[in-house]
This record gives sequence, structure tokens and C-alpha cells, in this order.
Amino acid sequence: IGTIHNLQENFPTAIEYFKKSLAIELKRNDLIQRSIRYYNIADSYYLLDSFELAINYYSNSLLLESKAKNFEGIVYAKLGLASIYDKLNDNYQVKQIIDDLDSSYFNLNSELKVMYLAIKGKYEQNQNNHLNALSNFEKAILIADSFNYQAKYKDIIKLKIDSHISLKNYKKALKLYEDYYLINKQLLNTEIIQKTGDLNYLNELNLKKQEIFFLESQNEELNYRKEYLSKIAEYEERIIIIAIILILVIISFSVYLFKIFNKNDI
Repeated sequence: IGTIHNLQENFPTAIEYFKKSLAIELKRNDLIQRSIRYYNIADSYYLLDSFELAINYYSNSLLLESKAKNFEGIVYAKLGLASIYDKLNDNYQVKQIIDDLDSSYFNLNSELKVMYLAIKGKYEQNQNNHLNALSNFEKAILIADSFNYQAKYKDIIKLKIDSHISLKNYKKALKLYEDYYLINKQLLNTEIIQKTGDLNYLNELNLKKQEIFFLESQNEELNYRKEYLSKIAEYEERIIIIAIILILVIISFSVYLFKIFNKNDI
């Protein structure tokens, strides 16, 4: 649920669900799952521009991944921190992380490679090394294309535009703006479809809730009627028993009176 809200840019709600999940994970002894939850929360805070909180959660994730000696988890957490330091213009920290991960590049999965190249290109861009930056962005786009990583693809195209403008390659920048617009439109259409699907799901869920409420109401009414009829039957049974007892008493008393009258007659 948290991930869905994150994709829909409902970041505060996403954080709320991730924290609920984290509360459960804290009761279990699974370092990796706990670390992933810290990472999820950090990502949401990053997208909310709450950088201090994001650093805190990325750091917690890194500590747990290091303790578990999970290579991929360590890289995800480090790249998360690098993205924060980039936003804070702390190029020294970004360079430290880039250099630290450089020798491990070929062992990274496709997503991590794209993230690493994007951060490295952004660092080169900040150093005004735009040709090196563009080289890294091109490599990242080739990999992103190979597994349809469109969301990151869009971000990298925006970075490429910035470098081409700095190099005064305005024609290339304009062409990239067209690509950026098309991808943005495509992602927006996908998001509209997803949100429409969510609305339909919520509508169906509300109808189901109403149906359940109606059935529960009917069931309560049926139970009430059963209970009412049971009490009436119980009451009628008591009346019948009392009536039988009264009849027996009357008969006994009548017999008694009859015997007394017979004796007097004798």
C-alpha cells in the first residue's frame, strides 16, 4: 500500500503505511526487511524534500545492510545518501560514494547501474564537466531502455537537457525536450489509468461494504425475529403448562368436592 501511494505521489500517506510496516518489522528478527522499510521511508522523505529525515533513514538502512553483509542493500543505501548529498550540494560526500562504488560497478544489477551512472553524471555536471556527464547519462539511458525504466529515463533526459544548454547545444536540447514531453505524457497517461483503476476498485470496495452491511443488518433482524419468536414460544409453553396445571387442580378439586357431597348424602 505504501509503494502504491509513493507511485501516486501521496508521500505523507506512503510514509504512514511504511512506518506501520516498520513497527511490525521491529518485532521480528529480519534485518533485511527492516532495512528495506527504512529505505522506503527515506525515499519518501527525499521526494518530500525532507533531507535530514531522509539521511537518517538511509543511514539506518545502511547500518543494517552492512550488519547483514548484503552487497546490493549496501549499494542502494549509499546511492540514496549520495542523492541527498547532491541535493545539499555536498559534492565531497557524493565523490566519496562514487569512488567507493566505482570498482563494484560491473557487479551491480541494472537498476543500480542506472542510479550510479545518474549520480556520477550529476556530479560531473556540478563540476562543469558536461561531456563526461553526458557520457554517463547516455550509458544510463541505454541500460534504462533495456528494462523499461521509464521514470528514471525521464529524469536522466532532463539532466541531459541541462548539460546541452550549458554547452549551448540548443538544437539537441530542443529535441530532448520533445522526448521529455512525450515520456512525461506517457507516464501521465499510465498514472491516469492507474488512478482510474484505483477509483473503480474503491467504488467496488464501497459497494461490497454496503452489501456486507445490508446482509449483516438482515442477519441481525433475522436473529432478532428468531429470538423474539423463541421467547414467544417459551412464553406460550409456560402458559400451556400453567393451564394444564390449573386444569388438573380444578379436576382434582372437583373430584374432592364430589366425594365430600357423596359422603354427606349417605
